[in-house]
Amino acid sequence: MKVLKFKPPTWNRPPDDAADIRRMRRVLHERGYTAPDETLYSAWAQVSDDLCAGWLLLPDLDDQLFQELMRYLEEVEDGS
Repeated sequence: MKVLKFKPPTWNRPPDDAADIRRMRRVLHERGYTAPDETLYSAWAQVSDDLCAGWLLLPDLDDQLFQELMRYLEEVEDGS
C-alpha cells in the first residue's frame, strides 16, 4: 500500500510583494519575533487564499496584521 502525505501548495509570488514582506518582518520584529521571508509569504498567501483571493492588501493596522499572520505561524525553539 502506498502512503500519501499532505503536499503544501507552492505559491506564485506577486512581483511587488517586497514592501509587504518588509512590513510583515517589521511588525513581527517589533513584537519580538522573526521569520524567513518565504514563511511570511506563505502565511499571507494562506490568509489570502482563505478568502479566495490572490494576494490581499495588508491591513492598515499593524496589530491586525500581526493577528492575521499568527493564525499561520507558530513559535519554535531558537536554539540559544
